Amino acid sequence: MKLLRNLIANIVIYAFLLGLFDYLKLWIQIDFVDGNLLVRIALLIAMGGVFWVLNSPLKWIIQTLSFPVNMLTLGLFSLVINVAIFYLFEWVMNRYFAPDVKVQLGNILQTLVLSLIMAVGSGILKKIV
Repeated sequence: MKLLRNLIANIVIYAFLLGLFDYLKLWIQIDFVDGNLLVRIALLIAMGGVFWVLNSPLKWIIQTLSFPVNMLTLGLFSLVINVAIFYLFEWVMNRYFAPDVKVQLGNILQTLVLSLIMAVGSGILKKIV
C-alpha cells in the first residue's frame, strides 16, 4: 500500500512540476490541443507517469550501466544522463501523444538547468509529502 501511495505521489509531483514549469515558461513549452482544464490535468498526470517511468527505473538502469564512466568523470556524466532523459521524454511525448500534446524543450544548457530544478523541486516535494 505504501509503495502504491509513493508511486501516485511521485506521478502527481512530476505532473505538478511539469505544469508549473510550463506555466512559468521555464525552458519547456507544452502545447495542448484541447483547452479544457480537466483534459489538461489528465494529460499532465499522464505526462507525469511517462516522466516517472523514464526518470526512475530507466534512469537507474542507465546510471548502473554507466557507472565506470560516471566514476571517471567524478559524477558529471549523470548530468548528461539527466539531459538525455528530458530529451527522451520530449521524443516519447511528441511521438506517442502527438495528436493531443506537443512538448518543446530549450537548448542543451537550458535543459540542464531545467533538469537540475526538476531534481531539486521533486526532492523537496517528496520530503513534504
